[in-house]
Amino acid sequence: MRKSEISSIVFAILLISFLLPFLQLSCGNQELKTVSGIQMITGFKMEQPFAEKDKPRIKKIKGDPFTRLAFLLGIIGLVLSFLKGRFISKITALIGFLGAGTMLFLKTKIDQKIAETGAGLLAVNYKIGFWLVLVLFMVIFLINLLLPEKQE
Repeated sequence: MRKSEISSIVFAILLISFLLPFLQLSCGNQELKTVSGIQMITGFKMEQPFAEKDKPRIKKIKGDPFTRLAFLLGIIGLVLSFLKGRFISKITALIGFLGAGTMLFLKTKIDQKIAETGAGLLAVNYKIGFWLVLVLFMVIFLINLLLPEKQE
């Protein structure tokens, strides 16, 4: 199997992983919301456990730019994996590196936001979709950096 074929399969699985649960928000032991990668891209509504009288109980959370960037990198990588060229595998490796970095920045940003606004009550648990996307970006990076291209 050629490196580009492996990359195509991994990018396809990576993009499908955005449909899986990405993170779970909880307050104490009570689960508040489980969010998929697609919801992280487009935004979602969440019921607040403690709402003030004058404020709405449902809060709209905007889509996250880091998640959008990771998804866009996945799409670009999938398209590039079907092309032939001298530097395609190096560009694809760069996309894997940038994608993994984007996912790590996303995690740092979410952890920081939860620490600032959660007052010690809110917690986030990263689910299978998040970890799959992160690991698959790393796999893309390593495949395209380390595996030699099969000559036809």
